[in-house]
Amino acid sequence: MNKESVFLTPNERIAYEDRLRRLMSVELPALQARMRRLEALEKSHRDEDEYDNTIDDYSGVQGAIPYLQKFLERARQITAEDARAAGYVRLDSRVLARTNDGVNRCYAIAGPFEYDPSEGQFVMHDSPIGQALMNGVPGQIVVVKAPANTFTLEILRVEQSPKI
Repeated sequence: MNKESVFLTPNERIAYEDRLRRLMSVELPALQARMRRLEALEKSHRDEDEYDNTIDDYSGVQGAIPYLQKFLERARQITAEDARAAGYVRLDSRVLARTNDGVNRCYAIAGPFEYDPSEGQFVMHDSPIGQALMNGVPGQIVVVKAPANTFTLEILRVEQSPKI
C-alpha cells in the first residue's frame, strides 16, 4: 500500500469506517461461525465447495481488515476550510475546463463513495479525466490520457462544493 496521505470527504470517511466496522463485527464473526459449523461435520457430510468458499471469504476479510485500518490511519479528512483555501482541484471540486475544440465543460470531482452519475457531470478522481485534473490550478493545461485517445483540458475555474 502506498504510504502517501489520501484525502477523504467526511462522507467517504464514514463509509470506510462503516465498512471496517461491518467486516469486524458482522462478516468476520459470521464466517468464523460458518467455519466452525462446517468443521464440526464429518467430512463425508460436508459440502467441500461451501467449505472452500468459506475459507476463501474468511481469508479475504482477514486481509481487508488491516488494509482498511492502515488506509484510515493515513487518510486525511478534507474540511470545508481546506477545500476553499486550496485553490486547486481536490475531491469535491467543481472544475470549469475548456476542451481541445474550445468547448467549456464542467466537471465535479468525486471519490468512490461520493460518485453519483445521476447528479450530473461527475468524474471519479481516479478516472483519466479526474487524474489529469487533480491538483490542477486555473490557467493550467492538463493532458488526459484516456483509453480511446489523448486530449488536453485548460482549467478555467476551480470551485469547492459547499457540501463538504
